[in-house]
Amino acid sequence: MAEEAAAEGATPLLPGLPDEVVIWEILRAAQLHTVARHEEPFFLEASCDGILLSRSYSGRRLAVYNPATRLHASIRCPPWGFNIVGMYPHRPTGEYRLLLTNFMAPQSQTGCYVLPLGSDQPPRYIGWLEMVKVLCVEVSALIRDSLHWFLLEDRKHVLVFDTTTESFRHMRAPVVPGGSDPGLFEMDSTLGIDCHNDAMEIVTIWVLQDYESEVWDIKYRIKLPVGEIRDKFGDDGESWGFGVGVVSGGGDVLLLLNFRGWLLQVDSDGKLIESFDCGHRDLRIYEYRLKQSLVQHTFFSALKSYAGSASPLI
Repeated sequence: MAEEAAAEGATPLLPGLPDEVVIWEILRAAQLHTVARHEEPFFLEASCDGILLSRSYSGRRLAVYNPATRLHASIRCPPWGFNIVGMYPHRPTGEYRLLLTNFMAPQSQTGCYVLPLGSDQPPRYIGWLEMVKVLCVEVSALIRDSLHWFLLEDRKHVLVFDTTTESFRHMRAPVVPGGSDPGLFEMDSTLGIDCHNDAMEIVTIWVLQDYESEVWDIKYRIKLPVGEIRDKFGDDGESWGFGVGVVSGGGDVLLLLNFRGWLLQVDSDGKLIESFDCGHRDLRIYEYRLKQSLVQHTFFSALKSYAGSASPLI
């Protein structure tokens, strides 16, 4: 009891946020901001309208939170076998919903499901789509009230999920050369796709110029300052390699490179403009983007009421 009382009286890292959740908010300013802290390893599942969704590595804990408003709540984990592949606002109802897949269900129920945040109902089956299994490993981009995924196995199409009708379709993708795994991201209210060449020295970015006609164009071909990076941050004989993220805004892009424990910022001209020593090599750049929002989402109160009376479903 004394330990519990001490824990309850402890000062939180940030008022209004539990110490169970951590996320780094990467800004153009020269610093990394700790928003909160997780008690166990975790990974991000989705980001939408300033809301972040995380899952513990154990798979037994989901949390949704808004770092701007400091609102947070635990979520019932979907039943065993479900994978979360997207989060989106459903405009007709005003709900925020999770898009799920389940390939462990009976054959007649294998495929896609939706689950509103704050609902105490089981996930609702919406059907099967060929190639939908690739969604388990891809990150979506939300524009025009639709989720989009670049299909790595196909490399010819972008899969589109209309969040209003909750139905799927395909759209044409640019001709992306092999040798790397392209990433899809939102760029100034349209879609962008980035990939690097086999030597990992040039990053090419395609932009969807005309959404209706599905016309893509190469907007950037960025030559990375490989020699400068290796000179500044150590060349221990290992092969050149990095993790990359693309941040867009105001018609320009910024590359975030994860190189041997350093987070590097490279502009669209290929110039190294900033670096952060993260102290270890376990830094991970998530493809999800956080756009801060002060909207007071009502589903937080519903989630808290359910969390108090129900246990996880797995």
